[in-house]
Parts: sequence; C-alpha cells; structure tokens
Amino acid sequence: MASISVVKYNFNIMQMEEEFKQLIAWSRVGFNHLPWRLGRTPYSTLVSELMLQQTTVATVIKHYPNFLKKYPTIHALAGASAEEILIAWKGLGYYRRARLLHQAAKDFVKHFAGNIPEEFEELVAIAGIGDYTASALRSIGHNLPALAIDANVARVLSRYQSGVLNPTINRKLRETLQNFYHHSLAVLSPRALNESLMDLGRTLCTANKKLCTECPLGKNCRAKPLANDFPARKPSQVKYNLHLIRVLVMRGKEILTVKRCKGQWLEGQRELPSFVVLSEDKKLKQYPKWPGRNDYKKWESFPTTITKYKIKNFIFRCTWKEYQHLFAKSAPEFEWVDLMAESSNLSTASLKVARTHARHHEEDVGADCWGGCATDTYIRD
Repeated sequence: MASISVVKYNFNIMQMEEEFKQLIAWSRVGFNHLPWRLGRTPYSTLVSELMLQQTTVATVIKHYPNFLKKYPTIHALAGASAEEILIAWKGLGYYRRARLLHQAAKDFVKHFAGNIPEEFEELVAIAGIGDYTASALRSIGHNLPALAIDANVARVLSRYQSGVLNPTINRKLRETLQNFYHHSLAVLSPRALNESLMDLGRTLCTANKKLCTECPLGKNCRAKPLANDFPARKPSQVKYNLHLIRVLVMRGKEILTVKRCKGQWLEGQRELPSFVVLSEDKKLKQYPKWPGRNDYKKWESFPTTITKYKIKNFIFRCTWKEYQHLFAKSAPEFEWVDLMAESSNLSTASLKVARTHARHHEEDVGADCWGGCATDTYIRD
C-alpha cells in the first residue's frame, strides 16, 4: 500500500466544497433513513458508533431501534445490569463492545452527570473511548469541526485529494487529513460531511472497487483515471474444526445452564453445559473434555462459528439425575432458566438446541429418535 506523506494543496477549495455539498445531498437522499440518523444526540451516536464497529449496517438496523427503546437515556443504560445489557445486545456479536458501552455510560454519568463532553481529551479519558470514537462523538454527535476517520473515510479522501488508491492508514495520515479538511468542516456541517464520506466509502468507493461514474466526487477525483489495481483479498483465516456436545437437561419449561466466566467466549452469557469431544486446536481450553465413549456423530447436530473455529454442535439429552451421575466431576455453578423468558441471556447455540427440542416435541418425535441420551453413554474410567 502507498502512504501519503505530503498533501497536494493545489485543490480549488471552493470547488472542493461545492463537490462536498453534492456528496452530502447524495447521502441525504440515500441514507438519511438510517435509524441512528433520526434525532441525533451525542448519546445515540455513542450507541450507534459502538454497534457499527465490526458489524454491518444491515445488522445494526435490526437491533438499534429496540436497544434505544429499552435504554432511551444514558442514565437508563448506566443503571442496567451487565447481564441486561448483554441480553439487549444479542444478535450484534462481539459482546466486548456491549461491556465497553456499558462502562462508558457509567463513567459519563459518574464524571459528567450523564453529559457527553465536547472536548477530545475528556472523551478519550473514558474507558473504551479511543481516538476514532472520540472524534465521532465530537463530529457526528455534537456537530463540531472534526473528522471521524475510519478506513472508509481515509480511503475516500486519500483517493480524492491525492490519487492514492490503497493508502496506508495510520496516525500520520489521519492528522494530515484532519488538518487539510479543517476549513471545509468549519463551513459545512461536520456531521453531514462525515456521514456522507462514510456512506461513499461503504458503497461506491470500497477497498476493492471504485464506481467513479456513479460517485458524487468522481468528476475531479484524482483516483478516477487510475487502473483498478486493488490489493488481493486477504486469505480467510484458517479455521479449526471443533466438535462440542451440548447437554440439554429439562425441568418442566426450564433448562439447565451455566454462566460463561471472564476470559471465556461469550463472557457473561448463559449456555447449556458443553463439552469438547474433538478439537484440532490442541491449546483450546474453553470447555471440559467429554467424559463419555459413544458414537456421537450419529446424534443430531448443527453448525456454528466463533472466531477461528468451525463448530459442530451435537445434542445430548438427559435428566437432572442422570446429569449428576454422568458429569459429577464437572460441576460449575448452575442455574435453571425459563426457556420462554426474554431475560434468559442464552447463547445462540443454546437457543438452537432448545428450538430443536421444541420442534421435536411439537412433532411428537420419540425420545429415542434424535440426539444422544444417557442410555447409550459410557463414562471413561
């Protein structure tokens, strides 16, 4: 990738600002319906920015309105329990962001009476708020002259002003862009300009394409005449195969669950007791080993993924009495959870097992017709 060491200042500033106005108009027509752009506040910006990190716009659209309805103010968010936040975050993934959002809300309430300050230094002093998020809160939340420079914005502006197709995005580049566009941010709406640049980088000017004929900045963009010499896509991360056995223990409408501990996957969530029966990653220590000896591959299963693991989940059913007998040596803290309760905070995989059980129950499938069960399990000595 190329780097930008010197900005080319021979731009016609007035012409550039007119083109930015066209970009803003294009963005408003196509994207002002996004729920986090309706009734913008610094608080709603904090929520949307944390949600949009590492998650697609389409996914956030599904979850943002309900989250804001449940936690309409920063005080409401700060006053919720960690488990309540994780439940409300369900479906967005990367649950660490939910914990960071919750902590940030509590810090803003504690140190600023629930206000989100305008000063950069005060923002980055809050746990979980880095340079980008602080700039986004100033620019998009408060509509102050600042650029929230993510990869999309850096790429669009580097192509537009310097003709660098694949820029190296680092602190020096961000500072260069901030300084160069400070005047435009002072005369245009910083919020509108930031949002429109993000929209452009997400749709027409991505890392692997440039649709210059459709671009509002295409007329004078320095990257327009360049060949489409994009970097090769990075190979997908090698994934390890992992076989887990999910143990379903029912008690009326309740199921047996365990809480994931700090440092484990899905920290703070609840899931069915789970065991590793096969792992290509010999260093994996997320779950205890399955103590049984049986042909588990015959059991009903479903796939999931997490980080670098391709998981095949096999379902095993037993009674509470059988569970105590079979797995006495692996006895973490249990909790019986109402399967129908929205506040259960069950992991996605556990919900899938529960739905499978419900489906077979409705279809009146015999107990011996799906999953593994205690009668065909032999415990290793």
